[in-house]
Amino acid sequence: MFKKSIVIVVFLAVSMVFFLVFRANAINENVQGVVLAKIVNEDNLDFDKGYRNQYLEERNNFLNLNFESVAEEKDDIFTTGAKNDNLKGYKINNENFAVELITCDSYERFCAFRINGVPTKKIYDFKNFGSARKSAFDIDEGYELKINSVEFDFCDNRKFCHLGYEGYNIVNLSIKRKA
Repeated sequence: MFKKSIVIVVFLAVSMVFFLVFRANAINENVQGVVLAKIVNEDNLDFDKGYRNQYLEERNNFLNLNFESVAEEKDDIFTTGAKNDNLKGYKINNENFAVELITCDSYERFCAFRINGVPTKKIYDFKNFGSARKSAFDIDEGYELKINSVEFDFCDNRKFCHLGYEGYNIVNLSIKRKA
């Protein structure tokens, strides 16, 4: 009986070691599986690179994010506020870009994003400002993120709502090849 118990314990220990080794290899493959691209002119942009690393680490380098291929142009809708659909992934020229809508300001009429952890500064919608204000951000040498329009403080077409709890911003943007 004692020998049988030892055999079972040894078997369980060996099985656990194999499981842990297999799991560690699978995790390493996942970590190495998603590589985020470098933003064009990233080295020349003024932002906290230490915070960017922390930001990416907290979000697990976007390992679970699906990256949708963009050939010429991809129109998309982001929301932030009471309804959040503010994180999407794009694959451009076989490089991954995680785009997160951070905030929109209805008073100054702009939105700000982080692309692979790099902040975009203020981007204004083209519909209201045209080329008078910055409405696009260069993602890489050939593509840009452009805000087509923003509906600020939207409340599902209700006459009254509490903007702080129920209002949200709808951002219509394009990831497109530069002209």
